[in-house]
Amino acid sequence: MSAVGRRARAAVAAWDRFWFEPQSVSTLAVVRIAFAFIVVCWTASIGHDLFAFYSDAGVLPEQPDPGRLIGSGAWGPLGTFTSDGALLLTYFALFVGALFLLVGLKTRVAAVVVFVGLVALTRRN
Repeated sequence: MSAVGRRARAAVAAWDRFWFEPQSVSTLAVVRIAFAFIVVCWTASIGHDLFAFYSDAGVLPEQPDPGRLIGSGAWGPLGTFTSDGALLLTYFALFVGALFLLVGLKTRVAAVVVFVGLVALTRRN
């Protein structure tokens, strides 16, 4: 076997080891739990002033145009669905999704719900 062949096989073995060798996921679990805890605390903290900050009768009566502020492609679900019901649904979905993320139930779906909820609330104001 030539030197180039040995190097190629060593590179392939290193690639396989890096991407496919089993690793501990405990660090990722701790990061997930810490992030979910912060989101739960933040969501609980804004609950008291939810309508004052995010409703049509609040500080900003409508969502600012995110395309003008951030650039094209920006969006916000609460800019489209402006009712108080949509606001409450977003709030409770964010809270429940963060709780699910915290305890590890349906984490992929919970992560998407938390992402959409955070984007909706942060883009609203």
